[in-house]
Amino acid sequence: MRSFFPWLSVFALALSACVSPSPGPGAAGVELATSGRSAYVIVLPAKAAQAERHAAEELQRYVADISGARLPIVDDATPAAACEIRLGAARGAAPDAAALGAEGFRLRTQSGTLTIAGGSPRGTLYGVYALLEEQLGCRWFAPDAARIPHQATLRLPALDRSDRPRFEYREPQGVFGRDAGWAARNRVNSGAPLSAAEGGAVRYVPGYFVHTAGKLVPPSVWFAGHPEYYALVKGVRKTSQLCLTHPQVRAIALEEARRQLRQHPESDVISVSQNDGGGWCQCPACQAVVDREGSQAGPVLEFANFIAAGLREEFPSKAVDTLAYYYSEKPSKSLRPLPNVIVRLCSYGCCSSHPLDTCDSAESKRFRDNLAGWNNLTHRIWIWDYTVNYAHFLQPFPNLETLQPNMRYFAAHGVSGVFEEGDYMNNGGELQELRLYLLAKLLWNPDCDVAAAQADFLAGYYGAAAPDLAAYVRLTHAAAAAPGIHVGLYDPPTARYLTPEVCTKAEVLFDRAEAAASGNPDCLRHVRAARLGVDYVLLATWKPGGLPKPELDRLAARFLSNAGAAGVKTVHESPRMTPAEFVGKVLKRAAAQ
Repeated sequence: MRSFFPWLSVFALALSACVSPSPGPGAAGVELATSGRSAYVIVLPAKAAQAERHAAEELQRYVADISGARLPIVDDATPAAACEIRLGAARGAAPDAAALGAEGFRLRTQSGTLTIAGGSPRGTLYGVYALLEEQLGCRWFAPDAARIPHQATLRLPALDRSDRPRFEYREPQGVFGRDAGWAARNRVNSGAPLSAAEGGAVRYVPGYFVHTAGKLVPPSVWFAGHPEYYALVKGVRKTSQLCLTHPQVRAIALEEARRQLRQHPESDVISVSQNDGGGWCQCPACQAVVDREGSQAGPVLEFANFIAAGLREEFPSKAVDTLAYYYSEKPSKSLRPLPNVIVRLCSYGCCSSHPLDTCDSAESKRFRDNLAGWNNLTHRIWIWDYTVNYAHFLQPFPNLETLQPNMRYFAAHGVSGVFEEGDYMNNGGELQELRLYLLAKLLWNPDCDVAAAQADFLAGYYGAAAPDLAAYVRLTHAAAAAPGIHVGLYDPPTARYLTPEVCTKAEVLFDRAEAAASGNPDCLRHVRAARLGVDYVLLATWKPGGLPKPELDRLAARFLSNAGAAGVKTVHESPRMTPAEFVGKVLKRAAAQ
């Protein structure tokens, strides 16, 4: 079975530049531009892929933006020039597919030539972005915030290094994580509508990303005539889940999966997974599998394996993913996923303020046991992780210091893909822009210098207010790191780490940050969006004897203004509530006192 990504049996190559062995110890790099002029041309293979052509155009664009020199783009059917940047297999520089995989790349300077060659479809494009970022200083913090330096002379050191991502699937979820330009430039390969020119993406069948049991065998079609296709719960058939061992259920689901993959040949994965919530089947056949495997994962995995086996011949490059979630997190005793099955283990309920591998909460301990168990059965594990408070989207969520240790932990325990679920509904989620940027870096390389990346982002996104935002991050994270505190996905605004003292100090920092950013409208807007978290907590926890009515009104007006500018549509996942409705409830409560 060949997965849609070459198997990641080799870890990411070293993230370091070294002198090319060919020219010898005294080799020089290349000077791409001198005083805004350049003799270099960008050379493509004659039959370049769309992503390679886009790579050439992006390199041309940003070199011109930085230095003023616009490099011509030619193909390798033209006579060789003295100064060339060769992309992909131009001039026969075929990349090492086995070493680089689908997304790895090699940067090499030799005799005045720079070669950027990568795997298909995204490797060469990622190599261009790595060069622009690491050697020329470009940054793409957010769709509305980039840093492109200006330097008329561009010199590169001698280079000969290769790199590839640690994870085959990388999706930090958030509203601007869906921006294709931002995703491609930060080497994120899923969640955004990445075109072929942007290297494409790891694509799920539309509508079949998660919780698909009810789509594979829809109750609206089958339940009335065949209630036995659905879960037997305390003696009653319910549509909460499928009866996963029923032969006809399996046949219907397999045919629907085939139909979906035929309709969407561009897709890489189809989810064959339980519905959200509980209500699993307790019929004798399903219970027999549970008893044999010691887990509710038994029927779930057996069902996914059946579908995957039925799809394998017609769709050898496609994968089936299924959930290890809620009641099915515990691994099966001996039943192994087929090679074309991905097990997506969820960290639901785990502490977010302490690293998963050392946290003493019962939920984090359980997750460690489950990951170790699945790692004994398969190395095609993808993680579903959580990065926001779903009951209070805007509320401070101090998890930034756990991102790197958790990503390293995943990488060391058989995980090959990570989905980081954030606020998927709107531009809520405290500091979501910083969180998405750091996640993009860590998903590519869990050992990256995350402190430098954070400092880089704060300076680029908040400008002169960066020191105050850094102090705010330290304040909230120190409060959440206190003994006995475990930050959860549904913590109330009265959580122990959101004390009045913390909020008061945060308000002082944001007053100072707004003053520092006042000369830059974009940075000021970013600061005000970040302030929403603390203002939300102050409003939600207001009680008699707190802020006097005039001050409460001013706080409410500021919150509504900033929420509107940030595009916040709801402050909760469920039930949805607009910022105006939230403020209205607070002011109504205050008026009643």
